[in-house]
Amino acid sequence: MTEEKFIKTSINLSPVDAGYIDILVAKGLFASRTEFMNYAIKKELEHHELAIDGFVAEQEHQQATQHGGELLIGSYRYDDAEILKLFQQHLIYKQLIVVGLLNLTAVTNQAALFRQIQAIHVFGKFSASPTVLAHYRGRSI
Repeated sequence: MTEEKFIKTSINLSPVDAGYIDILVAKGLFASRTEFMNYAIKKELEHHELAIDGFVAEQEHQQATQHGGELLIGSYRYDDAEILKLFQQHLIYKQLIVVGLLNLTAVTNQAALFRQIQAIHVFGKFSASPTVLAHYRGRSI
């Protein structure tokens, strides 16, 4: 299965702000509103890079001192075989924190999943069955 490279989101803009963006597009500075939004978001994330890096470092420190946690950055897909590997390696995650995409839709053995990963928090997109989503709702950091 190919993982998504982008997450679709929508925003509400005032008509004036949308008009300003349309002027920039009309002048050829951006190919589209989407290109402008991607550029603006990247610039804003760069502006807040210290805060993001501080959060990641704090989470890594907490995971190192509170055994049984894991911080992952990127796109991750687990299936029953991956959950079985965790079991065989005697890994039980008290909490799994993902910055990016976590896809658990291929997991069919939910009891094994719930046993191996006790809590999940995703900053980004979390794809899973309704049962898995319901189980982990309220069990995150």
